[in-house]
Amino acid sequence: NIEILSSPLKLKIAAAHEQDLFDFLNALRTLPQGFYTVDACTIRRAISESKLTDLSINADCTMEWLTFKAKTTQGNAS
Repeated sequence: NIEILSSPLKLKIAAAHEQDLFDFLNALRTLPQGFYTVDACTIRRAISESKLTDLSINADCTMEWLTFKAKTTQGNAS
């Protein structure tokens, strides 16, 4: 008697290194608010005219946030 709720997510992530992106996505598994599934991520090198930033990776990810709640039962009228 559990209802599964799904919310689509689109994330734009800037990171210094590819591993930072993977660490972030893996850290989502530890959150108590639900479960996350990654549908797809497009990863590319950041193009910057200025070398003032250390963020060299950009990623666009589509995900699903799944949460669970107990179904409410409606009383039957006899």
